[in-house]
Amino acid sequence: MNIREVLKKHQLFQQLPGKTIALLEKEAEIVSFEPGEVIIPPGHIGKYFGIVVQGQLEAVSLNGERLGVIDKEEYFGEMSLLTGEPSTAEVRSVIESYVLLIPHNVMSRILPESPHMIKKFSSTMRVRLMQRERSVEEREALHIARGSLPGPGDLVSTPGATVKKIIVINCGDSSLKWNYYDLDSPNHITCGQLDNIGSEHTVHIVETGPIGSVKIERGLHKANHTAAFQDILNFLTGTKGPLNSLCDIDAVGHKVVHGGEKYGSPVVIDDKVLENIRELGSFSHLHNAANLKGIEAACKLLPGTIQVAVFDTAFHRTIPAYAYLYGIPRKFYEEKGIRRYGFHGTSHHYVALEAAAYIKKPIDKLKIITCHLGSRASICAVDHGRSIDTSTGFTPLEGLVMGTRSGDIDAGILIHLAREHNFTIDEISEMLNRESGLFGLSGISDNMNELKEAASQGNREALAAIRVFCYRVKKYIGAYIAVLNGIDLLVFTGSIGVSSAGVRARVCQGLDRLALLLDEIKNRSIESPKDIEDISDPSSSVKILVIPTQDEKMIARETIRALRQKEASEIMGMPRNRQQEIPISVSYRHVHLNEETRDILFGKGYKLTPDEKLSHTGQIVYRERVTLVGPRRKIEKVRIQGPMRPEAQVEIARTEEFLLGIDAPVRESGDLAGTPGITIEGPKGKVVLKQGVINIQRHIQMDPEDALLHGLRDGDKVQFTAGGERPLIFTDVLITISPHHRLEMHIDSDDAMAAGIETGMMGRISGIVGRRAE
Repeated sequence: MNIREVLKKHQLFQQLPGKTIALLEKEAEIVSFEPGEVIIPPGHIGKYFGIVVQGQLEAVSLNGERLGVIDKEEYFGEMSLLTGEPSTAEVRSVIESYVLLIPHNVMSRILPESPHMIKKFSSTMRVRLMQRERSVEEREALHIARGSLPGPGDLVSTPGATVKKIIVINCGDSSLKWNYYDLDSPNHITCGQLDNIGSEHTVHIVETGPIGSVKIERGLHKANHTAAFQDILNFLTGTKGPLNSLCDIDAVGHKVVHGGEKYGSPVVIDDKVLENIRELGSFSHLHNAANLKGIEAACKLLPGTIQVAVFDTAFHRTIPAYAYLYGIPRKFYEEKGIRRYGFHGTSHHYVALEAAAYIKKPIDKLKIITCHLGSRASICAVDHGRSIDTSTGFTPLEGLVMGTRSGDIDAGILIHLAREHNFTIDEISEMLNRESGLFGLSGISDNMNELKEAASQGNREALAAIRVFCYRVKKYIGAYIAVLNGIDLLVFTGSIGVSSAGVRARVCQGLDRLALLLDEIKNRSIESPKDIEDISDPSSSVKILVIPTQDEKMIARETIRALRQKEASEIMGMPRNRQQEIPISVSYRHVHLNEETRDILFGKGYKLTPDEKLSHTGQIVYRERVTLVGPRRKIEKVRIQGPMRPEAQVEIARTEEFLLGIDAPVRESGDLAGTPGITIEGPKGKVVLKQGVINIQRHIQMDPEDALLHGLRDGDKVQFTAGGERPLIFTDVLITISPHHRLEMHIDSDDAMAAGIETGMMGRISGIVGRRAE
């Protein structure tokens, strides 16, 4: 079958220019499917837009019900283009069929230049989205499908994975760790490590082959980082390597320790990014400079290959100000950047996603505490996929007791040592970073296994070191349970977290009142597992999991994400989109009621009176007003916004939180689990909500047509530049798509005041920075 002929005959493509048809012809393929063969499994994010060339397909629900057929010349996969959500149905062949498959990234590139196609798709999508909004069953099916998505350990299923061959680099001052990933051969291991770089005898150990691979040792003489990276490339393209040519490499992902406040997501490296990494080296002089050596070597030896920086601090960019500010004069933050940044972010992010996938629930519905316990250790509180606090701070030194690092310490001790004992800054740094922690407390070793052996033989100092380590972990867990208002999952990772049953047992002892119950037999039987293990007691309401971390796979995944963001940003930069401004609407405090709360506040069956239409169809402001009553104060004459919701919801800004005496989390509309409650008073009564108060996440509302035009999906996060007297750049602005929306950016009154913005002013999307809780 001729792809060009199929394209020319189909009504969708008849108005496309010849160069676009040529692109489609190059990238598309016609694939045959036998009767009963699955084309799209349920719970998978589609990677293709498909057209039936010959034969017939059917869509089948999760419970086996036939939803419909897809006949010759009909298409499927357009919803995934818009939502980025997993399929809630299985698409399979009824009879022998031939299907034209076009990669989503190709469709996203051509759509903004095809108004005819956008009109066609958006019309279909409006109908489908309205069906979903009306159907409880469809929403539940989507929830199940999202929960069934694989974790980041399954690179092949990474959304937007159009690249196939990736090198991951973790470069130290005298070492270089690397991994090679081929998404077409996920079980083939190719990785290595070079040590003693710059010395007389640089050693390169390579692991290669299928799972259960062999090791190869290669020697180098006085190799610098460029020579070290060259030896990696020599192996990869050599007789025992997996590559035919360096041109086969699609991307290189680099671990960069410190991204500061500049980077909350992976980024394609250019001259500006390199400059920023150098500048941020003042915050992490031991790490960023070393990371740069690897980047510079890769850029020199692979000049035509995309290089991506993945920042260890990026996952923690969502920590709120009240958690990242220190109790010192604010000028040190504003002028010198002194604040909590957090580290080990790729590990915390990886195991949180893996934990959610393991229990088959979306991460944006969960509260998780992740414990990365090793020679370097930290704990993270993850609320609905967002890091909201972590034990490491301005540097990795803060927090838990580590192998040779002290963790938390009274700053007055350092003043005392300097003033009374003449310690210099360098001596204090050496003591805190290399002479403290388990090693300093025990006087024996920084290795937990050696300390356990010594403690079992009666060494008191070794036992004390272990107790201090476990106590500090337990204390942070308790604190983070309070911060999160309960948890669903507790995860142990890192070399100690995965291998030490004794540490896990000590940490969990006495936490039964907090709904954490450890199965002692399961826990003792787990020692350095390769896969996820559940060690919670069957009666425990909190799942306790042991998950080996894989930073390198997470970096590969983030590299794929960065390339998808780059493609989407390029689509937004197309001439058709470049000049499009988006109106801004300032959202003031308001409530959404359900029928039950309306009846209590205004009387049974009361009909609220519409006052003015909001800009998005179907949303109404009513004339009636209510009073919000918090622990501290009350706010009167709060407007009601409709239509009715399944659950009552209150949206307030930060300043109003203070007035009421409530700390509300940043959430999407409707995501209310675990949020604080409030009292609402009306003329006929009052309602005490147990939950429902949120600080609404900044978002841009779009209808399907606008989303397709911009190349954006529901749940994408973008950077938005708003006008006003003081132009302000907002990051992590969520895209929400509904057939009821009109194009509009929504910010709360605090943001509007900070930027001097009023309703009706305009702004622009300047790039895509990520996805909703991924």
